[in-house]
Order: sequence, then C-alpha cells, then structure tokens
Amino acid sequence: MNILLLILIIVLIVFALREKVKQKMKAASFSGMPEEIKASPVSQALAELVAIAGGIYLSLLMLTTFLGLELPSTMKIISVEIDTIAGIALFLTLAQPFMLRISKKFTKR
Repeated sequence: MNILLLILIIVLIVFALREKVKQKMKAASFSGMPEEIKASPVSQALAELVAIAGGIYLSLLMLTTFLGLELPSTMKIISVEIDTIAGIALFLTLAQPFMLRISKKFTKR
C-alpha cells in the first residue's frame, strides 16, 4: 500500500512538472521572448545532492569491482528494496552536509 502511494505521488509530481513546463513554454511563445531561467536554492541543492550521490555510487561500484567484494544485490529500507551500493551512496550523500557542519565546528577552534 505504501509503495502504491509513493508511486502515485511520483506520477503526480511528474505530470505537474510536465504541465508547468508546457504552460511556461506557451507563455514564452506568446511574449516572443523566452523567460530567463532562474535557479532556486532548492533546485541547486537537489542538483548537488544528485551529483554527489552519483559520484559516490560510481566510486563505490569501482571499488567493489576492483577489490572483488561480494555484496548483496539489494537491501530493504522500510518496505522498498534498492540496490545495496545505491543505498550506501544515498546514506553517505544525505549524511555529508551534516558531517561538513560538524567538521567546520571542530576546525574553527
């Protein structure tokens, strides 16, 4: 049931974004000039998190392949199964901003 709700939310987000883009494109075609794209702090933060997670994922994948480590193919978080390396990369990505804050507090002394 939780998975269906999650899928429904993701589908709604995708359709809402698609509709918003169509509306902006239509408004830009009427005015003759396209709107200037402005990145918000949320979009920049999300893009950075995705980039960091991708880099960590690729690094972990190369490391496990190089060392010949055998990891389980999937792991279960709550009721969702994800790739083990992706789960580790996601955890490290989400922990990274907090680890930076803690390290900055210790190095300011």
